[in-house]
Amino acid sequence: MTESVPAGAGRAPRDGILDRQAAVRALARPRDFRLVFTNGCFDLLHVGHVESLRVARSLGDRLVVGLNSDASVRRLKGPGRPLVPAGDRALILASLRSVDAVVVFEEDTPEQLVRDLLPDVLVKGADYEGEEVAGAAAVREAGGEVRLLPLVPGRSTTALVQEMVARGATLTGGAAGMDRPHRPDRLLVATRNPHKLDEMRELLGDVPTRLLSLQDVGAEPLEEEARLETAETFAGNALAKALHFQARTGMTTLAEDSGLCVEALGLGPGVRTKRFAPPEWAKRYGRDAANNRWLLERMRGVPPAERGACYRCAAVVVDGRGCLLVEGEVCGRIAEELRGDGGFGYDPLFLLPERGHTFGELPRDVKQATSHRARAMARLRPWLLGGEPG
Repeated sequence: MTESVPAGAGRAPRDGILDRQAAVRALARPRDFRLVFTNGCFDLLHVGHVESLRVARSLGDRLVVGLNSDASVRRLKGPGRPLVPAGDRALILASLRSVDAVVVFEEDTPEQLVRDLLPDVLVKGADYEGEEVAGAAAVREAGGEVRLLPLVPGRSTTALVQEMVARGATLTGGAAGMDRPHRPDRLLVATRNPHKLDEMRELLGDVPTRLLSLQDVGAEPLEEEARLETAETFAGNALAKALHFQARTGMTTLAEDSGLCVEALGLGPGVRTKRFAPPEWAKRYGRDAANNRWLLERMRGVPPAERGACYRCAAVVVDGRGCLLVEGEVCGRIAEELRGDGGFGYDPLFLLPERGHTFGELPRDVKQATSHRARAMARLRPWLLGGEPG
């Protein structure tokens, strides 16, 4: 049995970087091989990119990647992008075993390049479901097919950038790390959760800064808010929300993301804390009740010594010039049954062994003083009072 060798194997990476005319001469129809085409910015290459390219290459004999130029990326992503210039991005892509050729294009979409090449398979991520992929009509008319590949959850360049900025990293290649924001007279608390809003107002009630809700400033809910929490970390999600509402309102904005991390569940549900239970359970019982029922179901049979868990919170303040991140954590274990009707979320199951009670059983003021959110706000308070964050 003869094993086929990928068309890109053994070549120098720069040999795979083609200008537009060379690509059309070498790859356009008629041809005697099955051509696959995909495109993107590919700024900060990550495992989601690599896996998608690997799968795309398996759909044909050669894979061509259309790469947005630097000017194109700036128009699509904003003045801080790309982080990596087009020449470097092309060289990195061309070095991958799955990629046979890279073509840089200047337009916002590869529509014309796709029409010039007319690939047999046009590939994009599943986030394009319901949208018309650039060049799709021309490919289908020529007898080709359009394939939408599943995304690798939580892997995106935007999420990586958000996490790096949230943690104060200095980004090179076109974007500077954000400075600390200025202390505001008014601070927008960006949450739609009334329980979290009340809790943060109580925790920061002694600061001179006036805390305003989204309702106070007339920021009505938008559909796009449901797509803000796509990072794999609390800090990344908090930054995404803070940036979104700061851009909408022009106000210095505080946003947080928090959740439950259970050791026996591989630190899950984590960033999926709010949507942990299956949708049919949430519909039947309501979200909080469904999540608690589902957690008990997943923890069935787990012995007490292995029921460790932590509540974690990341809070971010942005003002358009700077970013400040504070975090808080409280650890305990998951009770074997619901205990208490106070608090919200998983509080009736989150047991503090040193107190012998769950958050759902503790008096409100005691829970407020010991929660993960309280510990994050305790680090933020000194900065709002004119000092350094804790």
